[in-house]
Amino acid sequence: MPTLRTALALAVTLFAATLGGQARAGDWEDCRDKSGEPAIRACSAVIAKNPKDAGAFNNRGYEHNAKGELDLAIADYDKAIAVKPDYAEAFNNRGIAYKNKNNVDRAIADYDRAIALKPDLAEAFYNRGIAYKSKKNIDRAIADYD
Repeated sequence: MPTLRTALALAVTLFAATLGGQARAGDWEDCRDKSGEPAIRACSAVIAKNPKDAGAFNNRGYEHNAKGELDLAIADYDKAIAVKPDYAEAFNNRGIAYKNKNNVDRAIADYDRAIALKPDLAEAFYNRGIAYKSKKNIDRAIADYD
């Protein structure tokens, strides 16, 4: 069956080509499940393979934020949002990075956008409440905690 053998060889070749570059089979899982540098490396490999993977940008941004690399985190969240403008979690996470940079007003704007996109995203309400509390706007903070 030369036809089946040829088709199989072509399928294997195409599959291998899609994995090309630095990406390996477990990169997305490592990007999602690991932390620190291993996650950053895995997310970078996923992004190198697919620069439209908003989740990989978001996850890498989360890891940069955890390391205190706030500008890198914000840049990754910006890319995640550019790829997927309705990505509420990326807006929320970018808000956290801005809050960590003491840019509370920008953080609140991102939390507002996250809530507008996904009204059941409890973390965004909680984070916005923290931001309002830091501005001594206790009534707004309490409203978000309710």
